[in-house]
Amino acid sequence: MTRFAAITSITDIYEFSKIMFAIAAKAETPENLANELAMELSEAGLQTIRSIAQRGNYPLSLDGIQKFTDLTYSVHIFDRKGKRLVDVDQTGVHCYSEDLLISVCKETGAEWKKESMVYVSDGLIELLKKAKPNGSA
Repeated sequence: MTRFAAITSITDIYEFSKIMFAIAAKAETPENLANELAMELSEAGLQTIRSIAQRGNYPLSLDGIQKFTDLTYSVHIFDRKGKRLVDVDQTGVHCYSEDLLISVCKETGAEWKKESMVYVSDGLIELLKKAKPNGSA
């Protein structure tokens, strides 16, 4: 999990702003801030975040993130020129192109196989809203 994912899981505006202000002040430039936010949390840091979320005494929600922690495989999609378009792994769905429309499902049933939608890109949602009942867009 990146620092960005951890910070954006904070549900209280005041707490979120305190943390972002401190990181931005330390970073001093947009490039440094982006690098700070892109850093992966250590396993110990991730365990601390999960512990805080489970106790419920801090405005933090890992619901969206936890949907992916039990994935066995990761998927990385590139275009023909080698540009990375999307990563799906235990940290979630990371889409790097607005041109790619994607949804991610995973099996959730034990006895009866059942799939749950865990991610749908904004572009795909818009396309589905425009779709006609016969399946054409």
